[in-house]
Amino acid sequence: MFSNLPLPVPYLDRPPALIDIRVGRQLFVDDFLLEQNGLVRRFHCAKKRPLPVLQPTTPWERATLPCAAPKSGGVFFDEREGLYKMWYEAGWLHRIAYAYSADGLDWTRPRLDIDPGTNLILPGLRPDSTTVWLDADSADPSQRYKAFLRGPGGTMPGVCLVSADGVHFERATATSNLGDRSTIFYNPFRKKWVYSIRSFDGRRNRHYRECDDFLQGAVWGREEELGWLRPDCLDLPEEAIGFE
Repeated sequence: MFSNLPLPVPYLDRPPALIDIRVGRQLFVDDFLLEQNGLVRRFHCAKKRPLPVLQPTTPWERATLPCAAPKSGGVFFDEREGLYKMWYEAGWLHRIAYAYSADGLDWTRPRLDIDPGTNLILPGLRPDSTTVWLDADSADPSQRYKAFLRGPGGTMPGVCLVSADGVHFERATATSNLGDRSTIFYNPFRKKWVYSIRSFDGRRNRHYRECDDFLQGAVWGREEELGWLRPDCLDLPEEAIGFE
C-alpha cells in the first residue's frame, strides 16, 4: 500500500564521524560532505548553439512527428575509434538510428546494411525508452555495446541486446515487466548493471535493480526490486501548475 510519508534514511540518522570519499567521484553540490571550505559558488549561463546539431531531415526522421533526438538513446565518445557515437530516435516513437561525429557538432548518417540506404538499426523494435551503452571495459568483444529498448504503452517487458559494433545487435532477451521511461546504466564503482524501473505503486515512482551480468540479470522477481525514488508529503504541489 502506498505511503505518503518520507522514506527513512538510516545513513543520515547516524552518519559516520568521517565520511570516506575515496570510493569514487564526488559532485560537491551542497555542504553535506564538506565541513569547511573556501569555495565560492558561481552560476553561469550556457550558450546555446543557434541550430540543433541534428535535425529531422530524412524521410524516416519525418515519418511520424519530425524527430531526430537521443532523448534516451545515448551519446558516447569511443576512444578506440576517436569518434563520438549517437543512437537516437528517428521520427517520434518510430525507429532508432545511428550517427557518428569527429567533433560532436557535425554528424554523419552512415548508410547501413540493416535497412539499406538508411542509418536505421534495431529493425522491428519501436522505441519509447531506449538506451545504448558503450561498455569499454567489456571482457567479451561481442558485448562491447549494450542496448535496452522498451516500446510505448503500459506495463510490459523491455528487451536487452548486445553488439560488437553498436550497429548489429543480437541475443535479444526479454526483461521482466516495467513501466515506460525505464532505463539501464552501468555503475563503475560497484561494477553493477542497474535497471532503473518506472513503477506505479499508487503513484509514479522508481525501483532499483542491479546485477553482475547485463543479459542474465534481465529477468527478476518483484522482491529483487528496491524502492528508490517516489514523491512524499514533503513534495509540495508546484504553485504554477497546481498539482503534484
